[in-house]
Amino acid sequence: TEVFRLLARTMGLEPELFEESDEQLCELALGGSRSPAFKGITFDRLKVEGPIRLNLPKDYAPFAEGNFGSPSGKCHIWSPSEAAAGRDPLPYYRPPHEDPQTKPELAEKYPLQMVCTKDPAFLNSSFANVESLRRMANGPWIEIHPNDAMSRGIAAENTVRIFNDRGSFQAIAKVVPSVSPGVVAAFGLRWAKDLPAGTNINAVTSTALTDFGAGATFFDCLVEVEVG
Repeated sequence: TEVFRLLARTMGLEPELFEESDEQLCELALGGSRSPAFKGITFDRLKVEGPIRLNLPKDYAPFAEGNFGSPSGKCHIWSPSEAAAGRDPLPYYRPPHEDPQTKPELAEKYPLQMVCTKDPAFLNSSFANVESLRRMANGPWIEIHPNDAMSRGIAAENTVRIFNDRGSFQAIAKVVPSVSPGVVAAFGLRWAKDLPAGTNINAVTSTALTDFGAGATFFDCLVEVEVG
């Protein structure tokens, strides 16, 4: 927010849109809620008491009686709005862009499905420049199943190269049974300039968009892993 304020001043933007302090923004957010769940929860109380539970029942189940954002208030298995849009109104499975079912030739070269999970020390790529957090995170890591590691001659703590046709990056291998065979879990997101090879996870992920919602396909990525 301070960066936004500095940019707004430099660019001559309307001060009433950007000049609120962080404290004012907190007070505005809390004071602007009409929900009874926030009644009595103020910024001053939070500063003194720390986290405060919302005014909700102990066993709060907000959708037990419906209250979904549909015209009927129900969760629709068969969706009238999807049918009206000309799409399948029932839940269905569509394989990923990169998958042995859809691209068997690609899966022959890159048989492992890579998923990108967050490193708890960072917020995506934010704070990845903080030395104390980098030490806490250690790594960078990938997790691979023992069967996949054994067939590739990979031992725990080996430096490995993860690659496909788009690029490659290096990480340290954790050999763990908690990852399914055929899957590699990579932790992000380090800044590329801080890594030995000068590349990170983004070197192998696709720029393709999801078929529904036009989101990023970070979990739709076939790779191979080798020692090195």
